[in-house]
Amino acid sequence: MSQATAGFYDYTYSFPQSGLALALGGFAALRAVGLLGAGQVPTNMLGTARDAAGNPAVTNADGTSTAAWCGEPGGAGGTDPTHFYIAIRAMVSPTQLAEAGVNPGTYGLVATSAAESAAVLGVWE
Repeated sequence: MSQATAGFYDYTYSFPQSGLALALGGFAALRAVGLLGAGQVPTNMLGTARDAAGNPAVTNADGTSTAAWCGEPGGAGGTDPTHFYIAIRAMVSPTQLAEAGVNPGTYGLVATSAAESAAVLGVWE
């Protein structure tokens, strides 16, 4: 995690695809403290919109979407397709996150370096 620009913080994590259900609980906890956007598809995450099963989300004829989160499978250099990578940019500081009692590790989210995240997700524009 590193501060990106004044007031914004970048959080980068990976988790095993087999741990998606646990990670979804983590996304709900992160949303509750304001780290993730309140919309169905968080606009402050990098990557492809994905459904609760980890598949690319689809938009239904009525305009609703199956999206629950954004991220990409893979690993640095594409060597570890058994993990998902996520990147979140938020105005919530690490101190605020800790004060709210949310520990991403509880949900199987493992912090990654900015370089490792960028190799899978790209970078913020």
